[in-house]
Amino acid sequence: MNGLLLIAGAVALWVYSKAHTGANLQFLPLGANWDGGSLHIQIGVQNPTNDSLQFQSLAGTVYINGTAAGTISDFTPAIIAPNAQTPVTLSYTPSIFGVAAAVINQLNNGGGVTIGLKGSANVNGISIPVNVNFQAISN
Repeated sequence: MNGLLLIAGAVALWVYSKAHTGANLQFLPLGANWDGGSLHIQIGVQNPTNDSLQFQSLAGTVYINGTAAGTISDFTPAIIAPNAQTPVTLSYTPSIFGVAAAVINQLNNGGGVTIGLKGSANVNGISIPVNVNFQAISN
């Protein structure tokens, strides 16, 4: 019985440490560029821990001023170095209706343009929520 409790405790500690390490990640916008007719968005994944992490994928939705305007994804595995920032390049697939709605809204209301990226990253086998917002055009 004591052996079973010891094994259960070790497994619980392992699961907690994986989830806790991934929860410390920071995601921030780095920029965007056109490559062969496709838009790619770069984000930085900051790992403030002493452990290397295995990035597997990231997928989500792009919002322009709160309107869904397409999807982003990256399924290229990478090592996120400890105490470092690792760049990740996301492919953007526009939603024609979402982009049109965002443009119409911008023409009607003016003001700044806020771009948001919301989704999930698979890091160390754990799903980590991603929520990155940045001001593309300010008032």
